[in-house]
Amino acid sequence: MRDKCEFLQICGFFRHYRADAGVRAATWVRMYCENVDKSKTCERKQVLAQTGSPPPDNMAPTGQML
Repeated sequence: MRDKCEFLQICGFFRHYRADAGVRAATWVRMYCENVDKSKTCERKQVLAQTGSPPPDNMAPTGQML
């Protein structure tokens, strides 16, 4: 069973913030990117599904712009 988001390889947020020392970004990575159940509520995935284009890299999984 997959335990992480299926879009990690192409997700700009994950690529840019997975190693970020910022507590907030690291928490989002753990909560959304590394948890397949929580990743279902990721706002980034919703934008991708609606528009067909990935959201800006600085858009967090919560939809908040960094």
